[in-house]
Amino acid sequence: MSYHRCPKCALSVHSAAGRFAARSCPRCSVPFERIDQTYTPQRRPAPISRRFAADRRAAQAARRALETLRSELEPAEFHIAALLTTELVANAVEHGNTGTRDSVRLQVTLTDCHVRIAVGDQGAAFVPTPRGPDAPLDSHWGLHLVGELADRWGVAQEPETTVWFELQRSVASQTMAAVTTGHQAPAA
Repeated sequence: MSYHRCPKCALSVHSAAGRFAARSCPRCSVPFERIDQTYTPQRRPAPISRRFAADRRAAQAARRALETLRSELEPAEFHIAALLTTELVANAVEHGNTGTRDSVRLQVTLTDCHVRIAVGDQGAAFVPTPRGPDAPLDSHWGLHLVGELADRWGVAQEPETTVWFELQRSVASQTMAAVTTGHQAPAA
């Protein structure tokens, strides 16, 4: 939401719906300039913690759950997060030995520096293996893509099998987060 602070009387003015209509201070009539515009800290979106039925619709539902982060991430960051989440949820449904009563868990945390996404299922533990040259072209891409696109990733075995990954946020995202939360952006 946009606020303006009057340079003469220090009155702060904002408008409903985020649009600023007044061109001058309603108290002392001093004209507002662009340098008088200020911003208030915005709340960071709450962490996402969801469970989905372990069926073919789970990946799409998980991707929709990420939509709350779209405005917080750079477009490329959001698309990579959505792609990798879709792959991991699809893997959990397909390879997690899940039954019709089982579920897939999605945990998402966003900080100024990174986004962390974890997908868990009740399936048996596994050791990730690299995609081999003889792997079929139409499958076995999920963990390969995670390995190529994520900054960090891993597999945890307890209490359920969980594959997680982290994406480093861009300097532009970190700077915007610092402006909106009032924190100093980390040095690049």
